[in-house]
Amino acid sequence: MIFELQARILVDRPIRFQSFSGFAVRGVFYELLNKVDVNYSDLLHMGKSLAPFAVKPLSFDMAATRYVFRHIFPHSNVWLRILTFDRRVFEAWRKILTEGMLERVRLVGHEFTVVEIRLVIHDPMALFPENTAESDAGFRVKFETPTFFRMSSSTITSQVPKISKVSIRNLKPAYRYVPLPLPSLMFRSLARLWTTFVDPTFNYREFLEWVDAGGIAISGFPSGIYTQRLYEHPTLNKWVVGFTGTVYYSIPEDLRQKRMVRTAMGLLKFGELSNVGGGRTAGFGSMKLIQNQRVKGRCSS
Repeated sequence: MIFELQARILVDRPIRFQSFSGFAVRGVFYELLNKVDVNYSDLLHMGKSLAPFAVKPLSFDMAATRYVFRHIFPHSNVWLRILTFDRRVFEAWRKILTEGMLERVRLVGHEFTVVEIRLVIHDPMALFPENTAESDAGFRVKFETPTFFRMSSSTITSQVPKISKVSIRNLKPAYRYVPLPLPSLMFRSLARLWTTFVDPTFNYREFLEWVDAGGIAISGFPSGIYTQRLYEHPTLNKWVVGFTGTVYYSIPEDLRQKRMVRTAMGLLKFGELSNVGGGRTAGFGSMKLIQNQRVKGRCSS
């Protein structure tokens, strides 16, 4: 299951974030967990493995049509959303709520009143569509917050067969940050999250081979994509570059397979909750799937 904590916060004074409110929401996650399970909070904070949670930046509505980057003005209501795959975190949240420990939250050094709280449980298996007709020709993904992917040496080798695996093996393992909406990297990220936290038996290799073979291709981004650099700390030189924008993807007819299309759509719906790519725990990689609509037998975007 995917567990979600939602809280509506009354902002009664101006707030100015360093560059992106997602960093502050991540701080709220750890501060809450510290109240009831400090050892586990420290373990997650220091962990090097895939984090079992994601956050959304603060938003002015639950539909997340307006995320907060830097400023909130007084007399505003904003929504905080944190999602986790971890039942231990969920039980900590339940304890916090039953004991009334979420009446206020701290943002940028100030405390603000929480006026509404919700705990939501999502069934990830329900995200997979029974019918893929709407997406047979293609779909769109709106990358709502800056998104980037990590490409490892092994991924580079698989993507560029001419590179010698021996030469890569002799190099120090390295990651490259890629601020581009490449299907192979997007679905690798989602498949890794799915197999780690939801279904370890998922045959991700077969699916990713289909994606790599051209099963899903970029068909354009008419309004463009925009990259930006966001700083995490005012003095430390820690920053992230990510892209935002709506990207159109196509599913070529000669490689179209109902089973693969269903898997792709399910993973993308899952990604709406989990975020995709790097920095998920700070609100990066928030995305929305937009399925094409068929009109009079033709697919229109």
